[in-house]
Amino acid sequence: MNIQMTYSDSSGETHFGELELAEENAAAGPPPNPLGRMADLGEIKSAFIFHVPNGTFVPMHNAPHAYLAVCLSGALELVVSAGEVRQLNPGDVIAMGDLNGKGHSTCALVDSQILFIHRLAH
Repeated sequence: MNIQMTYSDSSGETHFGELELAEENAAAGPPPNPLGRMADLGEIKSAFIFHVPNGTFVPMHNAPHAYLAVCLSGALELVVSAGEVRQLNPGDVIAMGDLNGKGHSTCALVDSQILFIHRLAH
């Protein structure tokens, strides 16, 4: 299973990429246990939901630690230092991995709620 991610290259530029998560067959509920695919996100340190008001702009910064951002509602625009732009919409997940380098900026296009999951790096 692949999810989008940010990362910094050796010259410090931040880019978007894909994080490949190993997945396996897993029961998706009680008997008769239909099968689904599961990807283990690893150990979780903490999680919180953050409300971001429309128009909030956070200038270029690095992720303070490895975390997943899950857009629960609204829409956010992320811009990485390399210039690429992506929009997060409800249901989108991104692994923030630009722990150093030039970073990314974030802008709430409308009122948004984001689930931040602080995960311990693999």
